[in-house]
Amino acid sequence: MVLKTQRDELLTAALEMDRLGLVSGISGNASVRIGPTPDDIAFLITPAALPYPTMTPEQLVAVNSNLEPIDGSGVPSSESLLHLAIYRARPDVGAVMHTHSV
Repeated sequence: MVLKTQRDELLTAALEMDRLGLVSGISGNASVRIGPTPDDIAFLITPAALPYPTMTPEQLVAVNSNLEPIDGSGVPSSESLLHLAIYRARPDVGAVMHTHSV
């Protein structure tokens, strides 16, 4: 189970990306690693096709290394594979912010 603080912190970061104009509408995505090792990767990611200002912490989706949802009510971002590739390649990375800034 994903901690409420992890959900709140990821949503806060996603909303800040929106506020700063780094994303708009449903572009971009953000995630935070919640799995302990590169062999056991799990992460919390923003949902697909949902505008940031309307997003709630419960809509963030936790996925495993097979990109299967393990917690949350939303549909994981279509960019989940990109986030997984970064987490696999860089065990030291704890979060990914993928923007579509101007």
